[in-house]
Amino acid sequence: MALWDLARRSRIGRPQSPRGVSVTAVAFSPDGRTLAWGVEDGRVLLMRVPDDNVLYGLAAPGLGASALAFSPDGTTLALASADGKVQLRDPRTGEVRSRPAWVAEDGAVISMSFSPDSSVLATAGSEGSATLWDVGSGKRIGPPLTGPPSPAVAAFDPTGHTLATAFQDGTVLLWDVDPASWRKRACAVAGRRLTPQEWHDFLPGRPYRPSCGTQ
Repeated sequence: MALWDLARRSRIGRPQSPRGVSVTAVAFSPDGRTLAWGVEDGRVLLMRVPDDNVLYGLAAPGLGASALAFSPDGTTLALASADGKVQLRDPRTGEVRSRPAWVAEDGAVISMSFSPDSSVLATAGSEGSATLWDVGSGKRIGPPLTGPPSPAVAAFDPTGHTLATAFQDGTVLLWDVDPASWRKRACAVAGRRLTPQEWHDFLPGRPYRPSCGTQ
């Protein structure tokens, strides 16, 4: 593995994974100062850029890191594995923030994306679906977003209101994931004000607003 200066098309660093071990996933922190990469022996290494100094190593959940993602605010590193386990860590200390590890229904997780405000994490995987997670509570948000039975990757748009899922068969789907839209749908299904428990189930981590007629 190596770091490249895109303007000059030249290497600027040579971070080394352990000899004979393949790299399974990589992710940069938002400020570009930290690089995380997973290796097939099940570890995730965090390195300071550009001096190639490895800060520390982490044990990835499950079968090792198949996908990595930093939150846009830089406070969270998400690690996902080929057996569907997802774990959140503090990238400064390595401390685990999600106990127990979340278990996605997307098969082997191959892609993750945080919403721009860092409050929602999307996972996507080999089973052709994506799952939304409320980062603060660790709760799943609604059912999986399913598409063709083909490996999927996912990404939020800059507003955080739309999630794109792309599939190995060439299909691309756009999903409205705006919390205001979720509330409208939930109210429409219920046909009345939502109870506090229903609100918590549909919109975890968000202040309860019982009226279905206002934004």
